[in-house]
Amino acid sequence: MPKSLSTIATTQYGISLIEVLIACSILAAVGMAFLLGLTTSYKSLMMNDQSTTMESLAKSALEDAKTQVYIGDNKCPSHQEYQYRGQVPAGYTVSTNATCIDESGMETAEDKGVQIVTVTVTYQGREKPFQISGYKLKSPD
Repeated sequence: MPKSLSTIATTQYGISLIEVLIACSILAAVGMAFLLGLTTSYKSLMMNDQSTTMESLAKSALEDAKTQVYIGDNKCPSHQEYQYRGQVPAGYTVSTNATCIDESGMETAEDKGVQIVTVTVTYQGREKPFQISGYKLKSPD
């Protein structure tokens, strides 16, 4: 006589090896997905932090250049540099270049009392630098 379903269910003791392996593989897959998400989030956070630091340094350097004494006289060299006087974090470089421009915004060799100041900030691990530009006017004597 065939066994009833209730008899089969009550005669089974414990968990089979295949059930344990399936449960472990599901747990491993979920764990790997979680770790991959954490890694991606961490990389994104670090890139965001670097971008924010680069932008902040560039804005500070531009404002610092605007407060410094105007470099130039009647003849304007092709490029002048203003030195950033603030602290630069490790791994970052800040360069500030100024170019004389005329009323139409074109580069000129004659000093008209207006410079366009370009600040470039780079980080050792990034290919793309951050640049910002602004105008510096010669104060009247």
